Amino acid sequence: MKPIIVYTDGSADLDGYGGAAAVLFHGEREKKVSEGFRPGTLGVMWLPPGRYAKVTNQQMEIMSCILALSPKTIKKRDRRWKVIIRSDSKYVVNCFNEGWIENWRRKNWINKGEERPNRALWETLEALVANFDVEFEWLRGHNGDPGNEAADRLAEWARLQARVEGMNEGDTLNDWTTGKDIPRRPSQHRRRLGRAPGRRVVRRAR
Repeated sequence: MKPIIVYTDGSADLDGYGGAAAVLFHGEREKKVSEGFRPGTLGVMWLPPGRYAKVTNQQMEIMSCILALSPKTIKKRDRRWKVIIRSDSKYVVNCFNEGWIENWRRKNWINKGEERPNRALWETLEALVANFDVEFEWLRGHNGDPGNEAADRLAEWARLQARVEGMNEGDTLNDWTTGKDIPRRPSQHRRRLGRAPGRRVVRRAR
């Protein structure tokens, strides 16, 4: 049986905005999912609001896997298929392949007297992984792999969308992709960003 191949990636900037994305392939089928997060809003779906003041790149790498394995992305009837997650994050891959998460759980998530970072995200991902036969593979990022590049672009797009949604009138979109700091209205940024990369627009016949 052909496995479900998943490419994941996360993106975060210094201001605490982030994006998580996954690109899934199963035979001839392809699916793309993404989510953007503003500072203090990572709890919208799975965590208490305001749990994290700023979104980090590591959190977005974990979130991309959560998005990929969520019931909204892979239906219950498709859990019989093996899932191979390909990530350029050694933090994510080694957590499962090297048994880090079992060790953290045995120690009750405490490290040097403090709770280990991102516990709620790790526990959420671990619970989702338990629903599947999952294999994690590390691949080098920005190395020409089409799936990885697609996930990277989608995560960047989601992060920029989150920035736009958090803008006030007259704010600037200061982003590394442009190198410029140009004041615009949020609606202008939304038009410039458009829809997610690679997503088709389905129009109904009149």
